[in-house]
Amino acid sequence: MNNHTWKLRENIRYGSILFLGLLHVFFENKLTLILLLSWVFLILIMGNVRRLSYTNKLTYFLRMTLYFLPYILPPLLFLPLIIRLNITVLLYCFLAVAVFIFWLLINLKAIKISLSDGVIAISLQESKYVHFLRIYNSIGAAVCEEFFFRGFILSIDGIPIGILIGVSTFFFMLSHFLLPWGEGFTKKDCANQLVFGIISATLFILSGSILPSILMHLLFNCPSIITTIRSYERHYMKKDYFDKLLMEQSVYDELEI
Repeated sequence: MNNHTWKLRENIRYGSILFLGLLHVFFENKLTLILLLSWVFLILIMGNVRRLSYTNKLTYFLRMTLYFLPYILPPLLFLPLIIRLNITVLLYCFLAVAVFIFWLLINLKAIKISLSDGVIAISLQESKYVHFLRIYNSIGAAVCEEFFFRGFILSIDGIPIGILIGVSTFFFMLSHFLLPWGEGFTKKDCANQLVFGIISATLFILSGSILPSILMHLLFNCPSIITTIRSYERHYMKKDYFDKLLMEQSVYDELEI
């Protein structure tokens, strides 16, 4: 591949815009036009957000906010937010927890290693502010992405629900795969995103509320949040313990499990 041809992700990026344009032409729905414009806006934001400096606390906060806040604007401006809570919604919240526990059991070994003292001991030191922003971003992304990909897309009238589920799921995956820093996104990552998107869409449709989907997304972000908390603990609360741990052979044995 040379500099005179588009890479795969560039082709998919422009192809996704073309697809949403055709979707609007075919169904002639005001919300499909909003979806198309929103998607182009999101691509522009994500492609340029890292121009904001991370050396200044205010611009870094704005940068981390722009990673997720634009997602909630379309549902907030053009649709009523579906946040109802009743017995049915609670049951689907329990189902969301069950899905997470199932995923946790499948990935338990890898998660235990990533959260082990040995791995945390070699984590890079970052400022307290960065630790806060990472947690802030993980929570914000879970809420705002669900409102857009489930609450907004799946509420568009006049389009068969099967098509909407496909659009919701596929574009949720693309929102991560097409990131300018997403070169390391693997086929397994794509598959995980697609499966998550289908389950989240199903929870939203069956429950009639966005809450189960948000809850599941938050739970799936928990390992990342806990990693950030443990990194903070390593560098600001138990620094001597982890520094001493690095001097012991057992920590390197643990990393080779």
